[in-house]
Amino acid sequence: KVESGDIGLDARLIGDELVVTTVEPDGPAAAAGIRPGWVVVAIRDQPMARLLARVRETEQRRSAAFILWSAAQARMAGPVGSSFPVTVRN
Repeated sequence: KVESGDIGLDARLIGDELVVTTVEPDGPAAAAGIRPGWVVVAIRDQPMARLLARVRETEQRRSAAFILWSAAQARMAGPVGSSFPVTVRN
């Protein structure tokens, strides 16, 4: 079994943007210089705006904020020690 890790940040949908709300001080996101308040623009080269539009088109019964958060969390998970691009805007 492969141990799953995360990049050490949490984000929430604010308006139409996925905004970083917390960064673990000793996590990979902090080491990369990501700070609370920054906007997650893309994960693994997949634009968050496109994902949000798709979620809003197809999901009527659940909160778009929860669905986007869940999808973003899934894209930011991976084996411990793995890496992938996350584009953020300060």
